[in-house]
Amino acid sequence: MIARLNVCMCGRVAQELIFAEDEVTLGAFSDLERAMDTKYGKSMSTKTRLLIKKEVRELLEFPFNNAKNILATHINEHHMLAYALLDHETLSGKHIKEMIGQLKSELNQQQHHAQL
Repeated sequence: MIARLNVCMCGRVAQELIFAEDEVTLGAFSDLERAMDTKYGKSMSTKTRLLIKKEVRELLEFPFNNAKNILATHINEHHMLAYALLDHETLSGKHIKEMIGQLKSELNQQQHHAQL
């Protein structure tokens, strides 16, 4: 379940890191809150609804921070893919692997030249 939450959070975190936080177009926080309000909103008291929102936020805090750390660790790949998606809207798995391979090769060459 945690792995699935990590994946869900990556989309939101990725957008947040590339764009301003107020320009995020999707995300687990708002999707879950909207789903809760739609499904249970009319039958729950305000106190119960606020308690559930608090619990959901606490549940998502670790996956959110984990996703942020993963994307920060792979910032070059993240930026490359983000800009490629802005240009092409969709990328195949093959294309992504080729792009990441090329980026890693370029980074290795830069590190090699820096060591000389």
